[in-house]
Amino acid sequence: MVRIGLLNVTSINNKVDDVYGMIYDGLDILILCETWHGTEGNISVRLAMPPGFTFVDFVRPHDPGHGGLVIYFRSDFKYKKINFPLFSKFEALAISLKIGIDQFCLIALYRPGSKQTTSLFFEELISMLEFITMSEAHVVLMGDFDIHVEKRDSPFTLRLHEILDMFQLVNHVNQQAHVSRDTLDLVICSQDFPILDTKIDPCLVYSDHSYVSVRVALNQVRPKLVKACVKPWKDLNEKYFVEALANSPVANKCQSDDVDNEFALFSGKIQRISDNLVPMRALNSQGVLGIPGKYAIAEGCCRKIQNGPSLVLRLETLNVGSLAGCSMEIAEMLERRRKDICYFQETRWKLNGVCNINSDNKKYKLSGMVKRRPKMVLEFLSKNR
Repeated sequence: MVRIGLLNVTSINNKVDDVYGMIYDGLDILILCETWHGTEGNISVRLAMPPGFTFVDFVRPHDPGHGGLVIYFRSDFKYKKINFPLFSKFEALAISLKIGIDQFCLIALYRPGSKQTTSLFFEELISMLEFITMSEAHVVLMGDFDIHVEKRDSPFTLRLHEILDMFQLVNHVNQQAHVSRDTLDLVICSQDFPILDTKIDPCLVYSDHSYVSVRVALNQVRPKLVKACVKPWKDLNEKYFVEALANSPVANKCQSDDVDNEFALFSGKIQRISDNLVPMRALNSQGVLGIPGKYAIAEGCCRKIQNGPSLVLRLETLNVGSLAGCSMEIAEMLERRRKDICYFQETRWKLNGVCNINSDNKKYKLSGMVKRRPKMVLEFLSKNR
């Protein structure tokens, strides 16, 4: 089963944690309309993305501070971005997704409410659907259409339903999804696309639009977990090893003149001795080495095991694209997420040495090094760690 979410977020810049939490709570795909993120790969878009996800985005060319679309999806989904011409009456962003054995085209659409609904909008919509349906068997079209489909006798609603019937599509949102009790955000799919149910949350939780989520009966092919085994050689007792070696046939004279046979005998005996003294140990599902030792490595954190309570360090990494002017925002983000160390790539900020950056409640050290190009790796360290 795949969960897909839709939200007109009305600026992602002040809702980074909200978007992060929505995806982290179990979404596989999230479509955001009216993001106002200004530039492709904006830092707010990246900060709102949990690990294991990727995204594609669209920025309005003539007014980058308004409009905008973002599609987040799991990084193990195979995808291909579909390039559209620039439409005059709406914004569109599309990818071809392959999840397991199922493939479909996912389209995010945003039509500004400030523009009047004209026949050109429907002409461009038909043109887009004709282009997509020539190569894709299933279509999922989600977004803010700003057409009041609750008004069933409206000529715009009737025209939209004519187009959906033409392409054998069906709308799954038929109740209010806006603070003004309008139905503006739609989930439109091919008639045979396996939508299980649609859920519409109350308005004013994230914005003046409702958060819409759907469940789709698609079988995800999860990555196969490979059981890794290691030999903890540091636990080898040298005294026992020498004693076992002295009591084995390896310490005696050769039993024949066959060199290959003697080497095979020697190798087999050494293998059995090592297996007895240092048995193979498996890595458990969290990636923690299942052996007694001074150090253990866990997914997402490091534990330094001492005689007293263990110390947990929370790590994070992010390609920010540019860190210029965002250091305080980064420090506040680390404090909210309770991260102790964060590594940043492609910062495009020239700095050598160490400087201090203070958030409201914590102090962080910023250290980095620049070599050939103005790119470096930065680490934020909590001062009390």
